[in-house]
Amino acid sequence: MRTVHFLGLNLVSEKEKNIHYLFYLL
Repeated sequence: MRTVHFLGLNLVSEKEKNIHYLFYLL
């Protein structure tokens, strides 16, 4: 799951990446 999520973040913009990362930390 972690790897898939990480690969997904590489496909989005920097702004979206930050948002997804914040939700990932939650």
